[in-house]
Amino acid sequence: MVRFIPLTVAACYTFLSAVSAHAGGPLKGRVVDIFECRETKGVLKGHDLAVPRVYGGGDGVSTFVIYSTYPGHGLNRREFLQMAKDSMANKTNLDFYWSENKGSGVCGVTTPSRYHFLQDMR
Repeated sequence: MVRFIPLTVAACYTFLSAVSAHAGGPLKGRVVDIFECRETKGVLKGHDLAVPRVYGGGDGVSTFVIYSTYPGHGLNRREFLQMAKDSMANKTNLDFYWSENKGSGVCGVTTPSRYHFLQDMR
């Protein structure tokens, strides 16, 4: 049993290092679709949101909230939405930087079931 403790600790450290290194970006990818809506329930009720799905090659598909009129999100930046639309139309890559904050089920988007709030994109 004692022999396995160092292996377990090393495995956990490697996993946590990989997670923290990836969180926050940048993820280089292109927008494959955008779902725009006005939330109908919860704390976001009545606020406009834009939720794009981003294809990042080997990283698969990620979901971000890139535009939100909810004051606490600080994302009321129309240029984010326009950049995402341009990426989708032109099939061009952008760098996506996101926060650690996660949620689920925004505007009924359930696949993937979790989303990140985007902080910046270039």
